[in-house]
Amino acid sequence: SEGACDELQITESTWNGSGILIVNGDLKITGGNFSGVLWVIGTLSVSGNPDIDGAIYVESGAEIETSVTGNPEIEFDDEAVSDAFDFIPSDLPPQLISWKED
Repeated sequence: SEGACDELQITESTWNGSGILIVNGDLKITGGNFSGVLWVIGTLSVSGNPDIDGAIYVESGAEIETSVTGNPEIEFDDEAVSDAFDFIPSDLPPQLISWKED
C-alpha cells in the first residue's frame, strides 16, 4: 500500500553480520550478532538478546520512536565502525546490490 515500508527482521540467535547494513524500511532485531554500522531509514526495534557493536543511525522522523527492550547488548565501538569501512574497496566504485521501485 502507499506509504508502507518494508521490514527486515533478524531473529536467529546464530546470525552473524558485519560491515555496513543499510535498511530502506524498518528493522526489527531480536537475536544475532552484528559488528559495524547499522543505518535504518525507517523505524528500529531491538528486543531479545542481540549483540550489536559499532554505531546505529536511525533516519526516521522525530515522531517515530526507536524501541529497545529485552536484554540486548548495544555498544558504540569505534574500531567496529572503522573496520566496517574496510569492506569498501578503494579501487572500486560503490555498487548497487538491490533495487526496488514502488
